[in-house]
Amino acid sequence: MSKAFKDFDLDLRFGQEGEEWLRMLAKEQTIEVKRERDKWATTGNIVFEIRCNGVPSGLSATKSDWWAHILSIGGQPQSVILLRTEKLKERLRELITSKHLSITRGGDGNRVEMILLPIDEIHLLL
Repeated sequence: MSKAFKDFDLDLRFGQEGEEWLRMLAKEQTIEVKRERDKWATTGNIVFEIRCNGVPSGLSATKSDWWAHILSIGGQPQSVILLRTEKLKERLRELITSKHLSITRGGDGNRVEMILLPIDEIHLLL
């Protein structure tokens, strides 16, 4: 058996384990889903809502195990970012503390406090 074929078997098994992990995740843990419309594609930012009218909302209010951020264009999902919620909160706090990101207001009459993350800096959450 060639090395290339042997590696394929290992890669296939690794991929199948990933598929099974996603199936189990959806059954056994909670996932908060945020779906963004087209605006992310024109602004270059994704939005994490944290408060509305001074009350915790969005990321600040969720009790979910995982956070799924679906980026859509024309109503069609283009990609999904899936992160452990606690890790996401931790990384965003660190980025705000280091002054890399800040909290801004917008949406719904400027009543929403949010964190804008440039899409090309998504790696900072990992």
